[in-house]
Amino acid sequence: MTNTVENKRAEYTAGMESKIAEMDTALQAVQAKFNELEDVKASGKQAVAEMEANKAQLKEEINFVTDLGEGKLLLQQVGEIEKDIELQAIVTQGQAVKIAGELEELFKTFYAVHASAKTFFSVLDKEYVETMSVRTLEEDTAKMSEYASKINTHFGVAGSTLIDAGIVGQGDRFYRTAQTAVHLGQTDLMTMGVNMKREMAKVKYQLNL
Repeated sequence: MTNTVENKRAEYTAGMESKIAEMDTALQAVQAKFNELEDVKASGKQAVAEMEANKAQLKEEINFVTDLGEGKLLLQQVGEIEKDIELQAIVTQGQAVKIAGELEELFKTFYAVHASAKTFFSVLDKEYVETMSVRTLEEDTAKMSEYASKINTHFGVAGSTLIDAGIVGQGDRFYRTAQTAVHLGQTDLMTMGVNMKREMAKVKYQLNL
C-alpha cells in the first residue's frame, strides 16, 4: 500500500471517527433532554398526588367537624387545593410542551448527523474495499463493522426514544419534520468487507488453504 493510499485512508478514517463522535454528542443531548422531560412529568405527577392526598385528608376531617366556622375553613382549603391541582396540571403541561419542542429540535440535529455519518461510511467503506489486501481483510472488515454497529445502534436508540417520548407511535414507519422524513425501519449498515470475507472463505475452501 503506497503512502498516498495510506494517507487517504488515515484521513477518511479520522473523518469517520469525527462523525461517530458527533453522533455520540447528538444522541447524548437527545437522551438528556428526554430525561428532563420525564423528570418534569414525574415531578408534576408527584405534586398532584401529594395535593390529592391533602385534599382527601381535609375531606375526611370535614366529616367530623362540630363547628360551622371550622367546616367552612376546611371547605375553603379543599377548594384552594383543587385550584392548585388544576394550576399544577397547566404548569406541568406548559413545561412539558416547551421541553418537547426542544427535544424535537435535538432529534432533527441527531438525524442530520446520522445521515451525514451514513454517507461518510459509504465513502470510507468503498475506499477500504478498493485498497484492502488479503492481509488486511480481517482487520479492515472488523473496523468497518465496528463503525456500522455504532451507527446502527445509535439509530436504534434514537428511534426507541422517539417512541418513549410519544413523538411517534410504535408502528410508525417514518418520523416526519418540515424538512425531511426519516425512515425508522431502514436497513442496517453493513460493510462490503463482509461479502469479501465470505468469498475469500470460499476460495480458501476450494484451494484447501
